[in-house]
Amino acid sequence: MRRLLNGFYAQLLLVTVLPLTLILSAVAFGALAMHQESMRSLVAERDMRAVMTTASMLSDMLAHCAEKATSGSRTEQAITPPSAQACVSSVVLNTLINPMPEHRQAVAYVFDSTGSVVVHTDPRRVGMKVDAHVGVAEALRGSHGTQYQDDPITHVEHVVSFAALQLPEGNPPLGLIIEEPWEDVI
Repeated sequence: MRRLLNGFYAQLLLVTVLPLTLILSAVAFGALAMHQESMRSLVAERDMRAVMTTASMLSDMLAHCAEKATSGSRTEQAITPPSAQACVSSVVLNTLINPMPEHRQAVAYVFDSTGSVVVHTDPRRVGMKVDAHVGVAEALRGSHGTQYQDDPITHVEHVVSFAALQLPEGNPPLGLIIEEPWEDVI
């Protein structure tokens, strides 16, 4: 054994090749970790812009519907969950967030102050309670953001972006969540 370690090739391997391999491996894994973190921040920024833009568009649509409904009456009509459902359909919401469905399949829903889904890209989920979902409480408080959460059923990581709808004064708060699996993003 000692004779093997005393040879030129063994010493060359131990002194140069092995340390270089370890250094290059450390650099590669470090770069991979930095790339992953950069991707997460870019996706969070992209989804933040998407949720803020969609929330603004939905707010304008709801305000316009309420304005049309009150054009003949003297009282100002509040934007309620039923009026939001009448104004914005699941198809409209899906078209807003998935303009090219073959490229991206995000899920979006509007919810009220009780945490009930008012409009969803999947109409079967309207009325579902989401009050414990990440981002719901924050959006109802008027904030916006993006978080990563593991789906409790599928154990797949999701990118969850949330924002409050900017409704005229006196209306109950409504929030918006756009969610997509991280694997679909990358």
